[in-house]
Amino acid sequence: MSATIRRARLADIAQIMAIRHAVRENRLSDPNSVTAAHCTEFIDRSEIWVWAEDDVILGFAAGDPNNGEIWALFVAPGHEGRGIGRALLSLACETLRNTGYNIVTLSTGKGTRAERFYREAGWIVIGRNSKGEVIFEKRLVFGQIEIVEARAEDAQEIADIHLAARRVAMPYLNRPHTDAETRDRFTRIVGDRPAAWWVARDEGQIVGYMLIAGESLDHLYVRPDRQRRGVGLSLLSKAKALSPRRLELWTFQRNTGARAFYEAQGFHAVEYTDGSNEEAS
Repeated sequence: MSATIRRARLADIAQIMAIRHAVRENRLSDPNSVTAAHCTEFIDRSEIWVWAEDDVILGFAAGDPNNGEIWALFVAPGHEGRGIGRALLSLACETLRNTGYNIVTLSTGKGTRAERFYREAGWIVIGRNSKGEVIFEKRLVFGQIEIVEARAEDAQEIADIHLAARRVAMPYLNRPHTDAETRDRFTRIVGDRPAAWWVARDEGQIVGYMLIAGESLDHLYVRPDRQRRGVGLSLLSKAKALSPRRLELWTFQRNTGARAFYEAQGFHAVEYTDGSNEEAS
């Protein structure tokens, strides 16, 4: 089964509406408050992101550039807990960030699974609306991110980010090396090739890094507590500037968050493997 995250098309509207009416929480008291016409408007003037598996839509999300709110985030019943909502929410936030919003908001029912989801994702409660729903907000931009060449003495911080980011995003990975062995390896290779390594600094702290060699983006990792704040996008923008004609990379098929991030920035899959080409770290 092939999973794809993409922008919605007009032909998807029927499936999008079916999910909206099928969800168990935050059900519509008035079906006319969200219609196919609203979906058409969003597709025409902005974007709705969908998660599709074999052309079946299993979730959708959209940010409203008119007010900086998350207009919708819904996952088909029976498919919750798979990372679909988290991946789609990240793209809806990116839509609003690209529109110029540094802070975005949303509302959801009190005591719902959705409320727990947003709290766990780092959203902050700022009040209630007239319907008694919980209003959340999230800041998308923190400080001034600076992308600079790494120094040999940055190797340990880079290794720590590498280990933490992979542990959070891909807990299923086999780890043939200890953390100490991985740190030793980074000390050797960052020192040997400092110009190929770049770090993202925010207020003096290293919050992400990448390794780029020619047209190949070999590593791009962001510290888990600083993800979804523009760090990865800043690193990727630098990579595109360093290799403007072509840029290629690999990511795990199961790493849906990474796939969504790169697809949102114009990358598309050209090859799938069984993972035997991956060097364990």
